[in-house]
Amino acid sequence: MQVLSFDEWVDMFHDTIVIYNQLIGFTNKIDNLYSKTTNHNDLLFEVRLNRIDALENTGYYLLKYKPAVNDWRFHRK
Repeated sequence: MQVLSFDEWVDMFHDTIVIYNQLIGFTNKIDNLYSKTTNHNDLLFEVRLNRIDALENTGYYLLKYKPAVNDWRFHRK
């Protein structure tokens, strides 16, 4: 049975929090970049989804940016 010392656990926990913090930062930067591009297109942004399950196909969908809550949703026509 392998046991972690408290210092090893603290190091592991710290590294996990640092990685998580970086992911949040990158996500915020991506949101800011794409939300600025939607201002020119009625808050819409086209994305391509490639599927390989059951049937291989590529679809193009519109996402609508909701600035009040900083969120993206599929846009229904």
